[in-house]
Amino acid sequence: MAPSLNLGLDVARDHLDIAVHPTGDAWRVPNTAAGHDTVVRRARALHPARLVLEASGGYEQAIDAALVAAGLPAVVVNPRQVRDFARSRNILAKTDRLDAWGLARFAAEVQPPLRARPDAATRDLHSLATRRRQLLAMRVAEQQRRHRVSPIVRASLDSHLAWLTAELAELEAQIAAAVQAAPALRARGAWRGRRSVWGGRASVRAALYMAALAASRAHPSLRAFYQRLLAAGKPKLVALTACMHKLLVLCNALCKQQAMWDPTMR
Repeated sequence: MAPSLNLGLDVARDHLDIAVHPTGDAWRVPNTAAGHDTVVRRARALHPARLVLEASGGYEQAIDAALVAAGLPAVVVNPRQVRDFARSRNILAKTDRLDAWGLARFAAEVQPPLRARPDAATRDLHSLATRRRQLLAMRVAEQQRRHRVSPIVRASLDSHLAWLTAELAELEAQIAAAVQAAPALRARGAWRGRRSVWGGRASVRAALYMAALAASRAHPSLRAFYQRLLAAGKPKLVALTACMHKLLVLCNALCKQQAMWDPTMR
């Protein structure tokens, strides 16, 4: 019986490098719609067990969508997983073609599980949420900058801050409309902070940190919990991390039970 084929796709801004394990075949195509069509056509002919590509700052999204639309078993993995795998196999050289080969070998040996992909409504909501985080970061940066600049440019900063605030309001209205238009999203409360498998963990930690910081001051139960930890000698960051964990458990419980937030919940 012939061994299963696994494909590794190294994604760059302008091109894609594809390698096949165990045959060693490899090719390069432009990271364009025509290049994606070529990858889909050739991959279909190979009937691979899986195609693995790294999350790479958004450059992977178009080819990933094309593979999923074609019914191919594509898996987007965390780059850290692949780096750790490469070190464990003493794969130290770095070129796009070698990276594609490393991904193909990772696919064959690790066999990352195929996961259910989010539907179009969830992908759109994720894009809106990502853009909201970007605008929030820009607004915070401008607000901090405003206190340090010369008065002659403060008017420009104020104008940009007003634009950012208006854009955020419009984006939040789009997010609310998207949630209301998708019954599945309303049912599971995904927009209320549930972890997204595409978003990585950094954004979740940032959101939880700010929520826990506010809750440790304003929410009676969490404030008491936070103060007990401090009284027990825990460092502030450790106590705040414990509050983040409690909030995450609460969010998961709300999603599982399909329940709305109740301020009296402990």
